[in-house]
Amino acid sequence: MDEGPGISRSDERAVPTPPWRTPPRAGRRRITRDEIIDAALTVLERDGADALTTRAVAQQMRTGPASLYAHVAGKDELLELLVDRVIGEMPEPPQPRPPVWADQLRQMCRDTRAALLVHPGIAAVALGTPPGGPHALHRTECLLAVLRAGGLPDRVAALALDLFSQYVVASAFEADLRRRASGAGPEWPAELERYFSSLSRDRFPHTVQLAAQLTRPAEDERFEFGLDVLIAGLHSLTDVPGLGDLTPGPG
Repeated sequence: MDEGPGISRSDERAVPTPPWRTPPRAGRRRITRDEIIDAALTVLERDGADALTTRAVAQQMRTGPASLYAHVAGKDELLELLVDRVIGEMPEPPQPRPPVWADQLRQMCRDTRAALLVHPGIAAVALGTPPGGPHALHRTECLLAVLRAGGLPDRVAALALDLFSQYVVASAFEADLRRRASGAGPEWPAELERYFSSLSRDRFPHTVQLAAQLTRPAEDERFEFGLDVLIAGLHSLTDVPGLGDLTPGPG
């Protein structure tokens, strides 16, 4: 008796598993460190820094947390990898040129802030993450070279690196907070200006008189003003006797 043609492997796979059977387990998919970083960025930008955990990243990848530990030691390393990924997206720093060192410093700060603003939440991570990755170390080296090209004493250059890094990251962090704050829509500055203007002129004369100036400057304008002030301060510290011999204080 002719039993007819058999069922091929492809035909078997095309037939759905009956609901009373346990579905066959798919083979374990190999994941990469880049995929982990991609998933972590997705969680960070969607849910914020507080929600970024290895478990959340594993859920984003539809895998278990244990599968991540073959590539990252834990959350601290994951955060460092995230920051280094974003730093790697920044434009290549310039070769230091003493006549224009201040302009180069300013542009590097702008580039850093712009890259941080592309990824909501990354500024909060960067505030507490030491620059240990290859991209971060490269950018640190280039920034120090620019600062030293400006004739700054070594100790001043080292302190300036920390100061400018904190300023840029804090500016991006504040922008993140404003974007995430509930009710802080486009009318928020105008509402704040009206509130300041409504205060008692006897008790808050300066706040009332400067209400518009306190609330109208855009974030970019405020950032540029801060850079102007910081860079002007550095100009005053070039070749100052004794500054190169400063030693860190206690604590």
